Amino acid sequence: MDKFTKKLLNNIYLKNNERYKSSHWIKYTKDFNFNDGVISGISGFSKTTKKFPLLGFYHKILQKFNFNNIDFSFDNFWYKTAHSAMTKQSRVVDLCVLRQVLTLELLEEKINLNNINNICVIGDGQSNFVAIALESKKFKKVLSINLPEVLLNDFSLIKKMGFPLNKIALLETKNEVQNFLDDENIKFAMIEANNANIISEKKIDLFINIASFGEMNLDMVSNYFNIIKSSINGTYLYSCNREQKELPDGTITKEKDYPWEGFTQKILDEKAPWHLTYYILRRGLIPIPKIKIPFDGPIIHKLLFYPPVKNK
Repeated sequence: MDKFTKKLLNNIYLKNNERYKSSHWIKYTKDFNFNDGVISGISGFSKTTKKFPLLGFYHKILQKFNFNNIDFSFDNFWYKTAHSAMTKQSRVVDLCVLRQVLTLELLEEKINLNNINNICVIGDGQSNFVAIALESKKFKKVLSINLPEVLLNDFSLIKKMGFPLNKIALLETKNEVQNFLDDENIKFAMIEANNANIISEKKIDLFINIASFGEMNLDMVSNYFNIIKSSINGTYLYSCNREQKELPDGTITKEKDYPWEGFTQKILDEKAPWHLTYYILRRGLIPIPKIKIPFDGPIIHKLLFYPPVKNK
């Protein structure tokens, strides 16, 4: 067992992150199990679609019909990068992965990614965004903050890509973060949610949150915003979350309640066009697909810039 798996498992069993879990994550990680290298009993985030003959082509057809309101190509850089990453993970570019492709296309259109060196993904799942970011080799550093159960799941997928362990770090202190940022050889770092504050006052160029702020209690969301706003050189935030979501304990999270004040540039603020409808491959036991299924409530994506922190 490698040192990262051993450390994450140890912290899961010590329950170091329990107080950082909303009722959503208490529910969807309570049956977590790790046996003979296989993770089970964790859900509440996207599923992986395993690679089978012609299944990727089938998804392409449904994607073109479901997203006929969006101009995109399966021949562009980000789709090809996602396909390469998913192939290494024995997966296909399904609906959840395609959304990351479209997000990265959008980011490249709206901001110059050549100037984005260090990115931090808050609440990725199945390594959907991180895997593409790493495979692209466009970013010097990729950080992923999550609960250890999800990090362990995502790490197992990153390993399938043949990503060398000596280019990966699990960070627990501010000094380790700075060493990671300074070390040209280490490309990917994981941070458990209970240690999120260690990236405060660091040089992070872009933060990404897709669908996971809505799964947190508001105090945790506010803490992440404090971290984002402390970035020394200023930073971009891409947020894509439901306008409103009810958690299992009845808590209702609202996107409008996030602490948006202080962002000086609003580059984008609208309903996310690839989160209007979705498709399914089969209806119950009947292998007939269905497209253009509306989501349960609007999903808003924003791209904002927070200015450099003074006197830092």
